[in-house]
Amino acid sequence: MNRKTLLIILHLLYGSLFSQVLIYNDGSKFNSVFQNLKSGDFIGTINGVLFLQYQDKRQFAVDFQGSNAFLHILQDTNEVYDMSTKMYSGLSTSGKTKLLYSTYNNSNKIEINLPYQKYRIGSIDGCCCYVINGIEFNYFHETDYEYLVLSFNKRLNLADYNYPAIDSLTILPYSNITFIINRK
Repeated sequence: MNRKTLLIILHLLYGSLFSQVLIYNDGSKFNSVFQNLKSGDFIGTINGVLFLQYQDKRQFAVDFQGSNAFLHILQDTNEVYDMSTKMYSGLSTSGKTKLLYSTYNNSNKIEINLPYQKYRIGSIDGCCCYVINGIEFNYFHETDYEYLVLSFNKRLNLADYNYPAIDSLTILPYSNITFIINRK
């Protein structure tokens, strides 16, 4: 291997590692009342708006106003890092867009399913200890409900599910989503 090839490989590896640090940061336990459940299905509503931008700079908004939401808790039979994956989902007001948000151990993942296209970003793999940088999550508890508030404080690029190196979708700052899940 010549010197130029080695330098190019090292440069690409360094760039990959550096970009990983910018996308994710060290996670901590999610403060959900559902955190220690092994399995279950819960219903609720979803509210909020996502401001989105395609790679070609076209912008649009998707609103979620009192639409159905679900929390599916899937047991990890091996209990490697956590006893279960918590998968929140909700439909937009029009019913054409689906939002999926998942947590496992100290990591999270978000997926947006538009008609004919799916975009995602997440770190639920490997050691499962990194959260997506740019999403603030807060849990609020009441007797019958838990509120999960997702606030997007910076641009967050999601890759196309089928063509990750070709297409992307950006969640713009000031987007907010609230899942309101019935605890019973």
